Amino acid sequence: MVQSAIMGIGRRRARMGVAVLGLLLLLSSLISVAQANERIISDPNHLLALFGYDPVAYLADGESRRGVAEFEVIYERLVWRFANEGNMLAFVDDPDRFVPAYGGHGALMVARGAVTVGQPTIWWSVGGRVFFFRDAASRYAFLLEAAAQIRQADTAWPELRETLSP
Repeated sequence: MVQSAIMGIGRRRARMGVAVLGLLLLLSSLISVAQANERIISDPNHLLALFGYDPVAYLADGESRRGVAEFEVIYERLVWRFANEGNMLAFVDDPDRFVPAYGGHGALMVARGAVTVGQPTIWWSVGGRVFFFRDAASRYAFLLEAAAQIRQADTAWPELRETLSP
């Protein structure tokens, strides 16, 4: 009887070990997926691109708008949400047109050779491109010399992008 109790404990530990191993494998796969999102700003807990903001609304509506779960697609391993079906279909038709410049990273910092998360509510658009900024002061500084800042950021971004997990 003692031996069967000891064997029962051994089996429970083995099952627990398998469960822990399974959990570790799941977590490592989630970490890999989360790391795959560094090139586009996202909520790492839910893998929501642009923290759930509709990327089409900036150009179509001229405003930042939150997307809804009813209208979402997967692109670049991230969940993209949209305010309405029309915006979702426009994105599906041409996603690269609507992904913010530098993946939504702060445009001023990219121009200065660094990466920081841009805020989806602090933005500016010109020439069909949307730029995010870390804060209002960054947007103001960028706009003082926008053409030069865009040239610098466009030059710096390919190298900076390569430092981020694909």
